[in-house]
Amino acid sequence: MKILIPTDGSEFSQAAIDSVVARFLPDGTEIQVLSVLEPLVMIDPALLRYESAMGDELKALQLQHTNEALKTLKKKHPNCSVSVVLCDGCVVDEITRAANQWNPDVIVMGSHGRRGFQKFLLGSVTEKVIAHCPCTVEVVKLPRHDATSVGTATKVEAQESGAAV
Repeated sequence: MKILIPTDGSEFSQAAIDSVVARFLPDGTEIQVLSVLEPLVMIDPALLRYESAMGDELKALQLQHTNEALKTLKKKHPNCSVSVVLCDGCVVDEITRAANQWNPDVIVMGSHGRRGFQKFLLGSVTEKVIAHCPCTVEVVKLPRHDATSVGTATKVEAQESGAAV
């Protein structure tokens, strides 16, 4: 079995990593952690002189996040092969390229859950990966604590008042 985990270091990507950590995986499973650093786009020419320093800082964070994922996955799954791939480019293009070249059985990735105008502006990486990759894509979402607790409280209150639920 081959599992590709794209990560951007966010809590959403961490949820995908945690999902794989929590699974029973057969010996010999191959896990690849992929981190893509998109090029910086500087709108203000005055900021161009900071581009190199910002890029170096982002690369350091990228390396830190992927090394943490590598250690966690290797510790939980010592009989699996775990590797890290770092690259620069368009996130969707690089995930699709990795899926086509490495041929994983499944891609496990987090979703930011953007909706409406944010989704229109930023797009949905997960949606595009699902549309363009040749393998199964498993989307791991963070639990919605606020919606769950509000919905539960409303249901309990309705039951106590004798209202139909």
